[in-house]
Amino acid sequence: MLVTFGALLAAGCGGDSPRVTAEGGPGKTVAVRAADNRFIAEEVRVRVGTEIVWTNTGRNPHDVVPAEGNGWGVDLDAFGPGSEYRRVFSEPGTYVYYCTIHGTAGAGMKGVVIVEE
Repeated sequence: MLVTFGALLAAGCGGDSPRVTAEGGPGKTVAVRAADNRFIAEEVRVRVGTEIVWTNTGRNPHDVVPAEGNGWGVDLDAFGPGSEYRRVFSEPGTYVYYCTIHGTAGAGMKGVVIVEE
């Protein structure tokens, strides 16, 4: 089951990127788009075991780089337009990430996955 957020995106104002709370959990999937210069949704809150699928829907290559630690994320070479990156979060925590071309951990093209029990 893929949870998408088109209706939320259509309701957003200006350049705002919605925050999404999804029921999620084992066997559930939540979508995040890497558009040109931003992640949509910028904040995703899910349960442990939820798979996040980042899809590059933009015209440019992007990457998904954790702000702290390593062991997850995707490089520019593997995340060109039309590409997907998938990650199941099995531990609760706050996972901040960004695109090194269009942002930093603190500004620009950044996002966060908040994983709860």
